[in-house]
Amino acid sequence: CELPGDWLADSLKFIDVTQNALERVPDGLANLERLERLILRENRIATLPDLRRLIALQELDVSQNRLREIPEGITTIAGLRTLNALMNRLEALPLDWSGLTLLHSLELSDNRLRTVPDSIGRLTGLTSLGLARNRLRRLPDLSALDKLNALNLEDNQLDETPALPMKIEHLRIGGNQRPRHRVR
Repeated sequence: CELPGDWLADSLKFIDVTQNALERVPDGLANLERLERLILRENRIATLPDLRRLIALQELDVSQNRLREIPEGITTIAGLRTLNALMNRLEALPLDWSGLTLLHSLELSDNRLRTVPDSIGRLTGLTSLGLARNRLRRLPDLSALDKLNALNLEDNQLDETPALPMKIEHLRIGGNQRPRHRVR
């Protein structure tokens, strides 16, 4: 399925194209500067365009697609609060996440990730971080994430969980090798 580019009005604030068998993001979508919520879940999208011009974007859901990477431009969208990339084929992440100071929910479970960049450990607004069912062996220090309430690390290959914030309430680490926990 392919959606025509001429249906994209500049005034759009919300787009949900769930379950449309899309193989690519429609041309012009990356230029919608007023767009606040973009839901692309349950499609067949393998690559995303550069979305850095979506300056009003607060929520991006690209779950259940065929993505192998998250474009660097996404990590520069300062107002982004929720990023859901669950159930893709992600093998790598951008290195610098420092531009996402308002991000509070990051869901990267059910991918093929082997590493997580250290900069994710500096996203101090995060309240929820999902990294379950990947191929992770090591994680960065997460102790600076004072607002982190929920962390899911289930079914990875972790030898040790990272340093965690003292106030974390929900921690899932089942299905790892022999996790040893450190709290700072």
